[in-house]
Amino acid sequence: MAQILGLDLGTNSIGWAIIEDTKHKILGLGSLIFPMGVDNLGDGDNELSKNASRTDARGKRRQFFRQRLRKKVLLKALSKHKMCPLTVEDFKVWKKTKQFPEDKLKTWFALNPYELRTKALSEKLSLEELGRVFYHLIQRRGFLSNSRKGGKDDGAIFKGKPKEGKIGINETLQSIEDNTLGSYLYKIYPKENEPFQDGLERIRNRYTTRQMYIDEFETIWESKNSFIHR
Repeated sequence: MAQILGLDLGTNSIGWAIIEDTKHKILGLGSLIFPMGVDNLGDGDNELSKNASRTDARGKRRQFFRQRLRKKVLLKALSKHKMCPLTVEDFKVWKKTKQFPEDKLKTWFALNPYELRTKALSEKLSLEELGRVFYHLIQRRGFLSNSRKGGKDDGAIFKGKPKEGKIGINETLQSIEDNTLGSYLYKIYPKENEPFQDGLERIRNRYTTRQMYIDEFETIWESKNSFIHR
């Protein structure tokens, strides 16, 4: 006795039936319905895979975790060299309570990092002031192009988004000229609580590259070496 399985495959369901071949008898039939595998974004046929949504959320969680880890590792290194207010005991309490020691760093965080990044090029800073500069640099890492994807310099990240007040990398590079990113940003930083210039000159409303921060770090490092060897 032969049995034949028939299947009807749909986008979110499967219909099935089993037939006894010789007697032409239906032995069983039914259907299985499962949730849609995509989310409709409400714009025509624009759909997004549910798995893509989960992957994106997981990627953001990993990015946030790595960012916090980088900051903690740097703070430990700065503390070891007396470049931030935290001590060994502060890290032990942090680990035990899981609470960031914000009170210990409140005064340190209040230092203007853009001003210090400018002064670091020509003046001798204290260890804690220099540590504040390094901590600020690790917070603003900039865009790192992926050459494997064949990235071009003609995207919105380079041209900017004027309607959103976003300044592109190309314009920022022209503005920096022979200066560092930090010294340029301090130049447009509002002095004595004045408003930002022209609305579009907000410091964070611009795209930057990773290389800008690397170049600034190396310039500051060379400058500090000159003070050390005097």
